[in-house]
Amino acid sequence: MSKSQPESSINIGDDPVVIRKKIMQDKPENQEPILGMMVQASMWSPDKVKEAISAFERRATEPEHWKKMKEEYTEHFLDIAKKWNMAVMKYPEPKSRVRE
Repeated sequence: MSKSQPESSINIGDDPVVIRKKIMQDKPENQEPILGMMVQASMWSPDKVKEAISAFERRATEPEHWKKMKEEYTEHFLDIAKKWNMAVMKYPEPKSRVRE
């Protein structure tokens, strides 16, 4: 999940299978960016965010709790993506006018 590696980015328009795979993978270098998404790019309550941070901090000794948080975030992200895509289909961006 690096800007220098675009194939590792998670985009709202990605296929749901791709989104799920990228969030749920276990590459150590991607765990902190996933937590960052939970903290900065979710509509989770402060208590839910604290739970995610705690699960992240304990992931070495309690990996199942971190996995559960990633599963919950995946569903949350997919719900947002679905709503986004529905809005885009309903309200497509207007085509710009070409001056002659």
